[in-house]
Amino acid sequence: MIENSFFPWQIEIADKYLGKSDKIHHAIILYGLKGIGKFEFSTAFAASFLCENHDSKFACKKCISCNLIEKNNHPDFKLLIPNSIADEKKISMSFDEKKNTSYSSNEIRVNQIRDIIPWVNIKSYRNNKKIVVIYKADYLNTISSNALLKMLEEPSDDIFFLIVSDCLDKLLPTIVSRCQILHLPIPDYQIALSWLKNNNVDNSNHWLSFSSNAPIDALHYSMRRKNPCPSWVYNFLELLSNNLDVNVFSMLDSYPDDIFINELIDIFQKLFFDLILVSYKFYPKYFIDMKNILDKLSIRSTTAILINNFIWLNRKKKLSDQQVNKKIFLNSILNKVIVSFT
Repeated sequence: MIENSFFPWQIEIADKYLGKSDKIHHAIILYGLKGIGKFEFSTAFAASFLCENHDSKFACKKCISCNLIEKNNHPDFKLLIPNSIADEKKISMSFDEKKNTSYSSNEIRVNQIRDIIPWVNIKSYRNNKKIVVIYKADYLNTISSNALLKMLEEPSDDIFFLIVSDCLDKLLPTIVSRCQILHLPIPDYQIALSWLKNNNVDNSNHWLSFSSNAPIDALHYSMRRKNPCPSWVYNFLELLSNNLDVNVFSMLDSYPDDIFINELIDIFQKLFFDLILVSYKFYPKYFIDMKNILDKLSIRSTTAILINNFIWLNRKKKLSDQQVNKKIFLNSILNKVIVSFT
């Protein structure tokens, strides 16, 4: 099912743009921090744009158009998305859409772009407007980027593109130059905190800090474990902080296999970032409930070592997208962490 409502922190900016719907540029790049609801904003924007109830700026959720968007079955709406993300978001795709994607790839492939060319060149079915949402444009490869560029250069009168990205630098400059840029800001802290509490998230402030104030990420993480720092990582750090021996092999045997390797690296990056802050007598940014243990660890190392390890983890993260043995990969990370505090 596709979301057709805006989050509370998106209402003001959506109201501003939808109020000028007759003057909207034919292509908009929507970008901002990961985990703040850009996907939901783009689909709610599309639903509002195509809504056939003209008494409201936002999608009414009652008309035929809104119902068709919700089922991803609107004839004037196309969603280009990697199959893996569609599965993650439980979005139904047609057979033709699925055949052009791969379960093993996160890329938006050129066939997905080329397949909508005939649709782009015919008149809209219902509303004199058609919308293409591309999520995420960061997953366009070079060939599909050039195919998209061709469409942006020769737009039909009734076609509108909403291109969603985490980072403008990942897009072709020639695509960026042909689009209007819409930055979706980080949500107001109190609004995000209130939204998490309304979704029954305990220790909402801890999760929000861990997620850099990105409430959607905070909600997803909180549904998968009890605390921002996984319990086995916390136990590992506690042993190190007390200068006790750590049996890495035993720890790896008991380590739960339900956390992706890139997520684990992200956790250790945040830990080292907080350790660097603590070494400079600042408060931790991500693990605000772990100041005591971070204090004890920081005095067992030097700021230079902590910074070098943070940089080392950045390099490791680039390898994590490849097919690697998780336990061997994690073994190297844990040993690197241990050496930092001896």
